[in-house]
Amino acid sequence: MTPKVGNVSKIAWSGLGFFFLAALGLVLNSMIAQRFGAQGLGIFNQVFAMVIVVTQFSTFGLHYFVLYRVGNEFEGSYVQDFFSTLSLCLLTVGSCLVALFVLEPAIALLFKSPEFLSSLRYAYFGIAFFSLNKILFSYLNAKNWFRSFAAFQGLRILTYVLAFFYLSQLNHPLEKMGVLFSVGEAALFFPVLVFALRKGGLRWTQPSRQSLRSAGLFGFNSFINGAMLELNSRVDILCLGFYLRDDQVGIYSVALFVFEGIAQIFPALRAVLTPSLGMAFIRKNKALFDETLQYFLRRSYLVGICAALGAGLLYTVVGQLFFEIDLLERSYLSVGILLAALAICAGWMPFQLIFVQFGLPRLNSRIQMFAVISNLVLNLSLIGWLGIEGAALGTALSLILTTALFVFVFRKVVRQNFTPKDAHV
Repeated sequence: MTPKVGNVSKIAWSGLGFFFLAALGLVLNSMIAQRFGAQGLGIFNQVFAMVIVVTQFSTFGLHYFVLYRVGNEFEGSYVQDFFSTLSLCLLTVGSCLVALFVLEPAIALLFKSPEFLSSLRYAYFGIAFFSLNKILFSYLNAKNWFRSFAAFQGLRILTYVLAFFYLSQLNHPLEKMGVLFSVGEAALFFPVLVFALRKGGLRWTQPSRQSLRSAGLFGFNSFINGAMLELNSRVDILCLGFYLRDDQVGIYSVALFVFEGIAQIFPALRAVLTPSLGMAFIRKNKALFDETLQYFLRRSYLVGICAALGAGLLYTVVGQLFFEIDLLERSYLSVGILLAALAICAGWMPFQLIFVQFGLPRLNSRIQMFAVISNLVLNLSLIGWLGIEGAALGTALSLILTTALFVFVFRKVVRQNFTPKDAHV
């Protein structure tokens, strides 16, 4: 079966989920901007950035173990592995929340925003359930249940929208913005858990010492990779929160929303790509590997470039329906910089986690560490000089540099995997 025939329906469902997420995300950001202005957008996106970063520590890379074991169909043992990861995740979540509480004074000193710190406290339950949901979504991804994956992703953002609408009717203050994450993730956890258990036919299996050890070691090796990947996506927001006011962060967050909205196409493609390409790599099926690789490269470039151009052209027209003109005008240049970088790197963006699927989490960790360090250095260097445009330029340059490094390493790894050992001199 060629990739073209086998993956059309999967890509279609992933694409449908992307458009639904983008539409609801636009509605949510518009509602926040209309009620609280640019400051509200800044607070929301800073809290969201913290939730994303903290949950990487609280999951400790365990969700990648589920993706690897279930996706590669390790018969018999992956059910036990699934429950082992959930059990370990409960421990890491509790430890991480305690550490976050202890570090609150340091966070307050760094960001100097009482509204942000208060809102973050309301997101603690959201951090816990978001971590557990990452395990469950990795299971859905590994099982190739793309319709369900897309539906539950849509349910997540829909719950956020409904929660914000309800709290708005109660005239909740800006300091309670973090409630959205707690309500949304808790409401998502239970239906996803029931679905995974019932459709997967999973029955409670007592984790063995070996399965716990395997999950912990794989998670440890993948942890830096995952933490770096998510931190890299939030470096600009966190650096802006350190340098600038909440309302300035809010202006940049509009540009970032456009960039990340288009970039959500690539996780949708990744959800289809990683299991099939990883299986071909591990089984050393070079014909299938090359066919799948070229199929996704061409389509990723085509979709990414068209989406970037379309978003740039429509931004000024559609944006006026949801945001104030002044807020849009101050974000135009940042949008252009970010979309240009996305178009340049579009072909390789779905491959970000492929080394984990190859069973090489440490290699992926090193690349992501380079991405974070370069992004952090460039943002800290340019924000003080250029403001929000400096954040956009630093993020764009870091993306291009990291993609170039990834392509170089990827080609080397693939060549070594498919070259017979006795072919070396």
